Order: sequence, then structure tokens, then C-alpha cells
Amino acid sequence: MVFPLRQASFSLSAMPAIPRPPAQPLSPIRRLLRQVILGSARTFGMKLVDSKTGESLGRAFVIPFGGKIHVVGLEAEKAVRVGFLNQHRLTYWKQEIGFQAAKEPDFSAAPGKSKEDADAI
Repeated sequence: MVFPLRQASFSLSAMPAIPRPPAQPLSPIRRLLRQVILGSARTFGMKLVDSKTGESLGRAFVIPFGGKIHVVGLEAEKAVRVGFLNQHRLTYWKQEIGFQAAKEPDFSAAPGKSKEDADAI
């Protein structure tokens, strides 16, 4: 038996916007604390290396907390993503992670675009 799908009776444009408070500048103490933490991360932090190319991505503190990996103090020109490295032996209790610079998006190969649209760009 096939049930027909019903269309949604609302649209996102009709929903009211949620007001957000304006961004407030940091207090002088917080600004100093932020500069000290970021400076120490760039000086004493772990050196991050691209796992595929071997180029240096910078220095940062890598903190695993709450099932997530927090990277503090990294100044990189490109976006950095985390991935699991290949292992010789399959173990689930100890996975090695590596960092990679994210690729630039290729908008000419996007789905729904024809070859003429890609050539026009």
C-alpha cells in the first residue's frame, strides 16, 4: 500500500526571525587572557602536519573533550579537517587521527550544472 506524501504547510521565509543581541567587545581582562592562551598555543602547542602532503599546518593545542576534538590557537590559511589514519592492524580502542588541509570547492562540477555552464565560468 502506498501512502501519498503531504506537503508542509509552512515555509522558512514566513517564520519570524530570532533577534540576536549585538556582539559586545571583549573586556580588557578577557582580551589579555585570550592573547596569552593563543600565544602560548602558537609557541608551545603541538605541531600539526598535513597527513597526506607532509606540509606544516601550524601549532595548536589539541584537546579531546566530550567526544569532540578541540583545536585551540591554530592560524592556518586553509580550513583544516580531522580524519582517521590508515593502520596496519585493526584496533578499535586506539585510533590514530591526522589533520588535512581541506580542498578548495570545485563549483564547476556541482550536480545540476551542464557542461556549457562550467565552460562559461
